[in-house]
Amino acid sequence: SGIEMQNTNGNTFTNNTANSNGSQGFRLANSKGNTFTGNTANSNGVMGNSSGGVGLFLVVAGGTGSNNNTFTKNTANSNANHGMRIDGSTGNTLTGNTFSSNGADGIKLKSGSINNTLRNNTLSLNAMGIEIGTSDIDATSLTTINNKLTGNTAYGISNSGTGILNASQNYFGSNTGPTYPSNTGGTGNT
Repeated sequence: SGIEMQNTNGNTFTNNTANSNGSQGFRLANSKGNTFTGNTANSNGVMGNSSGGVGLFLVVAGGTGSNNNTFTKNTANSNANHGMRIDGSTGNTLTGNTFSSNGADGIKLKSGSINNTLRNNTLSLNAMGIEIGTSDIDATSLTTINNKLTGNTAYGISNSGTGILNASQNYFGSNTGPTYPSNTGGTGNT
């Protein structure tokens, strides 16, 4: 990892660069109440390493998760797997970040990552913009508002969690909304 934090709370990270690392750009393990603003985590990882290739990675690592962190105006592009991966972590707020051209997802949520807020982020040209990747995530607990999801090749948002995600206030590349069977006439990113 370029910058790794474990069991550290209440720190501020502003305008740092963590590019071209073998695994993650930034890795938080059991770290809470940290603030990340204007950081860059691009081109990290090697394709096929499922826990590597992540710009910003929040993980449990034997504790209670990386909770209640704030990410504002960060960039995580062209990473081998995910722009941001959130595992077993809750109460995080992502606002105004850019996740583009990542090998898998712009943002991937796994392992009970509930009560996270994704607002005003740009997710483009990934395989999936936002992936709710495991069935132990209650999608109704997530807030997704005013995100811009365009040009993602598989899905704008994929929900493998339980419950229905309210994604109605996001932009899917078309004013008609996403292309989806229940959205008759939708022409945007699925």
